[in-house]
Amino acid sequence: MIKMRFLLLLLISVLGCQLYAQNPVSIHITEKEGLPDKEFYGILEDAKGFIWLAGNKGLTRFDGTTYKTFEHPQKRGLSMFEPVLDEEQRVWSINISGQLFYAEGETLVLFADLKDILKGQLGNVIYHNGYIYVSANKLIVAIDIASKKKTVIHSKALDSGKFLGHHIITKKVGDQLWYGNEGAIFSMEGEHETQINQLPKAFAHSKERNGVGEIIELPNGNTLYYFQNSQLKKHFFEWNGSQWIPLEIPEALNGIVVTKITFYEDTVWFTTSDGVLTGTYLNGAFTFSNHFLKGVFTSDVTRDQDNNYWVTTTRDGLFVFPNIYIDTIDIPSHFGKPSRMIQGPASSVLIGTTSGDAIEYTAETRTKKEFDLPKGRAISTLFYDAYRNEYGFMQETKSYLAKNLSPNNVSALPIKLGTTKELEFIDAKTIITVNSNSGFELEYPLKDTYPKENAIYSKFKRGYTCFYNPLSEYRYFAMVDELIAVDASYTETEVVTPNNSAILATAITSTEDGTVWAATFQHGVYAIHKTQVVGSLSEDNGLLSNRINSITADGIFLWIATDKGIQQYDTKLKTFKNLKKRDGIPSYSIKDIVTIGNHVFFSSNETVFSIDKNNAFKELTTPTLYITKVSINNNLQPLQDAYQLQQDEAKVGITFNANGLRGLSSGKYEYRLKGLDTEWTPLKAGTNEIQFANLPAGKLTFQLRAQGMDTSEMSPVEIKFDVVVPFYKSMWLWFGLMVALLVFVVYYFRRKIKKREIQKNEELAQLALDNELNSLQLENLRSQMNPHFIFNALNSIQEYIVNNEKHLASSYLVKFSRLIRMYLDQSRENSITLEEEIAAIKLYLELEKVRFEEQLQYRIDVNVNVPLASLYVPSLFIQPYVENALKHGLLHVDERQLDLTFTYNETTKLLQVIVQDNGIGRIASQKLKTSQPQLHKSFATSANERRVTLLNKNRTTEIKVDILDVNPEVDATGTKVVIEIPQG
Repeated sequence: MIKMRFLLLLLISVLGCQLYAQNPVSIHITEKEGLPDKEFYGILEDAKGFIWLAGNKGLTRFDGTTYKTFEHPQKRGLSMFEPVLDEEQRVWSINISGQLFYAEGETLVLFADLKDILKGQLGNVIYHNGYIYVSANKLIVAIDIASKKKTVIHSKALDSGKFLGHHIITKKVGDQLWYGNEGAIFSMEGEHETQINQLPKAFAHSKERNGVGEIIELPNGNTLYYFQNSQLKKHFFEWNGSQWIPLEIPEALNGIVVTKITFYEDTVWFTTSDGVLTGTYLNGAFTFSNHFLKGVFTSDVTRDQDNNYWVTTTRDGLFVFPNIYIDTIDIPSHFGKPSRMIQGPASSVLIGTTSGDAIEYTAETRTKKEFDLPKGRAISTLFYDAYRNEYGFMQETKSYLAKNLSPNNVSALPIKLGTTKELEFIDAKTIITVNSNSGFELEYPLKDTYPKENAIYSKFKRGYTCFYNPLSEYRYFAMVDELIAVDASYTETEVVTPNNSAILATAITSTEDGTVWAATFQHGVYAIHKTQVVGSLSEDNGLLSNRINSITADGIFLWIATDKGIQQYDTKLKTFKNLKKRDGIPSYSIKDIVTIGNHVFFSSNETVFSIDKNNAFKELTTPTLYITKVSINNNLQPLQDAYQLQQDEAKVGITFNANGLRGLSSGKYEYRLKGLDTEWTPLKAGTNEIQFANLPAGKLTFQLRAQGMDTSEMSPVEIKFDVVVPFYKSMWLWFGLMVALLVFVVYYFRRKIKKREIQKNEELAQLALDNELNSLQLENLRSQMNPHFIFNALNSIQEYIVNNEKHLASSYLVKFSRLIRMYLDQSRENSITLEEEIAAIKLYLELEKVRFEEQLQYRIDVNVNVPLASLYVPSLFIQPYVENALKHGLLHVDERQLDLTFTYNETTKLLQVIVQDNGIGRIASQKLKTSQPQLHKSFATSANERRVTLLNKNRTTEIKVDILDVNPEVDATGTKVVIEIPQG
C-alpha cells in the first residue's frame, strides 16, 4: 500500500470538486451520521461483516448500527494506519509512533512497540503465514506472532543504500509475500528471502526512484508493478513471467496522486487525490469507464459481502456505493428538479425540469445538451417527433418546438391545450393527447390556436395519460373516473375490471405481444387485450405495492415503479426481480421510465438515475445475527448461552445486531420462545430489541433467525432460560399453606356460625322489640282515632249541616281529613320532624276546640333557634299527652287552658317539650275514674310509657318523661308533663 505519510504531503495541492454528468448512487456518511471523524486512511471488512476504519481518531469498528473506536491506555497519539486481517480475523493496525496493535473481541491489544526500530517512520503492515511484516525505510521487521520474536532484515542491497525508494514495497501476491528493492523483486517466507526477478534496467537505475509504489497481482495471473515519485510521475510495468513490459500511463492519472489500486474481478478501482476511477485492464492498457467523487481525496476502498463498495477519504468521511450499476444523472442546480422524461433519438433521453428548461442526455457518450427555454412554469410534458426530428416542450401554460433537436432553433407554438399531461404520435400526421380538462385525437402539425375545435376525437373531462397500441390500433385515454378504449373506427368502450369497477390508470404501456398494461393508483396493474381485462398484478401475486407510480414495457419485460420499490416483471415466466433503497435506489417517487439498450432510466421528483438492467440485481447474503445485550429486570447481564432466573424476576430484554450496510434495515428477522411458542413472530424493519414482560416458569429457549430461514439451512441464534419458581411458589409451601388455610377456614366458619347465632338471637330480640313498638304505635294511633273522637267530629259536622252551615261543615271536614291523613302517614315512620309534630298538634287542638264549643284556650310556644325540620321526635309520641290533658284534666273544669312549650338547648342538644293544663289534677282525675268506670279509658299514656322504655334500649342518651302536679302543696290545680328528647 502507498504510504500515507507521502500522501499527506500532497493534500495541500488538491482543489475543489466538479461532478461528472453521471455518478453511481452513493451514501455519504459523515460525523452527522455518527462517524467519529472525517479523515480515514484505510478500510477492510472481516469475516463477521464488521467494517474496520483506520483514521485520524484511531481504529473504528462499524457493526451496521453504531461506530466504536478502540482505545488503549498506553497508546501514543490518536491516528491509526494500515489495517490488516490475520487468519484468526484479528484486525492489526499501527500508529506513527511504531506501536503495533490488534483488536480482538471488544479489546485493543498492544502487541509490540517498534519505536526504537522504526525511529518515527510509518510502517507498512502485512500479515503472511503467522508473521506480521512491518516495512519501512531500508528495513523490514518480521515478527513471529506465536513467539513475538522480531527479526530485522537488512539485505546487502539495503546495506549499500541501493534500495528502491524511501519504502520497501511489500505485497501479498497469490500465496507469496513480495517486496522490491535494489532493482529486483524478492519473495519472503518467515525470515528468508528469495529473488523472483529483476526490475527493468531503465527504471532500476533511474534517478526518479525517490517515491512510493505497489506490487499488484493482475486478474490474468501476471504481476503489475506501479511506482510514482514525489513529482507525481508514474511508471507501470507488467511482469508476464519472463519479462517486464512497460505500460502507457493513462491520461486521466496525470497530475493526481494514486493512493491505491484494487482489482475486483475484471474491474479495477483507482482511489486518488481526485476521486475514484473505475475501468478495466486489457492487453496492457487501462480503460476508465467512470470517474466519480472528483475533487475528493480518496484513500482506500473495500467491497463487502453484499457487493457494497466503501471508499474512505482524508477530508470527507466515508462514501458507500450500494450498487455501482445504479448511476445518477447530474442536473445543473439552476434547472431545478426533474418534472418529465421521454426517450429521444438513439441512446438519448430528454429531461424536463421544474424551471421550465430541458436537458438531453446521451447515455452512450455521457454528454448532455441544455435547452434554456423562455422562463415559464415547469415542463408538464415532452414529445419527440421522429418524423420531423423535433423536440416538443410543453410548459403548464406555453409550448415550444426545437427543430433539428437544436437548442439554438427553439420557437413558440401558438396553441392552447391547457396543462398537457401526455402526448403520443399515432403516425406522422396524427397525435393523441390528454390535458387537465379533456382528451383528443388531433391532426399534426397543430395549426389552430384552439385545435380541440377541429378534433378527430374528443372526450371532455380531466385526463391523466393516453397511449396508442400500434398492433391493435386502439387508443387508450385514462380519464379522472374511467379508462376509455377507442378503436380505429372511433367506437368508444370503457375498460372495467372483472367485477365491473372502473380502472383509474396512472400510466399505460404494452409489451411486444400487444398486451396493454394499465398501472393504477392503488389497485396494481391490469393486463388488457383491446377492451377486456385478461389478467392483473397485485400484492397477492408479487407486487411490492398496489400503488403504482409508473410503468414501461421492455420487450417481454415490464418495469414497474411502486411506492415501495422498483420491479422487473417477466411476463412469460411470471417472475419478479426487486430493487429497493437498500439496493441503491435513491427514490421511489418515479414519474417516467425509459429503456435504452442495457440501461433503464428513471425520473423522480428529485433526480434522474439509470440502472444496468443486467447487473443491478444483486444476490444478497443474509446478515449474521448476534446478541449484543441481555438485561434481566432492567439490569445488564454478561453475555452467555444460558441464564437461570426467578420467575418474579423474569422481565427480560434482548438486543441483537446484524453487521453490514443493510444490517437491521432488511427487516427480515423473526423470533420465538421454544417451549412456549411454536410459531415465529416477525420483527419490524430496523427493530433490534425484544422485550418479555414476564417469562413463565420452565425451561425456555429464545431463538432468533432470518425470516423464513429453515433451521436446516442456518441455525438460529439461541439463548436458554431456566425460569425457576420462587420458594414461596413451591408445591410444599403451597401444600402447607393449604392445610393452614383449611384449619383457618374451619375455625373461621365455626366462629362465624356462632356469631351468626348470637346475631340471630339479637335480631329476634330486636324484631320482638320492633313488633312491640309497632303495636304501641298502633295503640297510640287507635287512641288518636278512638271512636269517641271520631263520633264527636262527625257529630259536629252533622250539626253544621243541619244548621245549614255548609261552609263550617266543609272547613271542619277538611281539617278532620287532613288530621287523619297526617296520623296515617306518621304511623309508617319511626321518627318525624318537630315541624310535622307541631302541625299535627295544632290541627288536633283546633278540632277539639270546636268540640268544647270554643271553651278551650291553648297556647303553643316554640323557643327554638334552629330550623324545626332539623329536630326529630318519635312519631305519634307527644299527641297522647295532649289528649290526656284534655280528657282527664280539662274536661271537668269550665275555664280550660292548655299550654305547650317547645325549647331546644343547642349546647346540650336537648329538646324539651312541656304539656301543662289547669285541670283537676291527677288525684281528682283518678278518683273520678274510680267512681265512673264506664268512662273512656286512657291507654295511650301507658302505651307511651312502655314505648319510651323500648326506645331507650337502642339509644345512647335516653328519652325522659316526668308527670308533675302543678302546686302540689295545695290542692292540685293542674298537671305538667315534661318530656326531654336528646337529638343526634
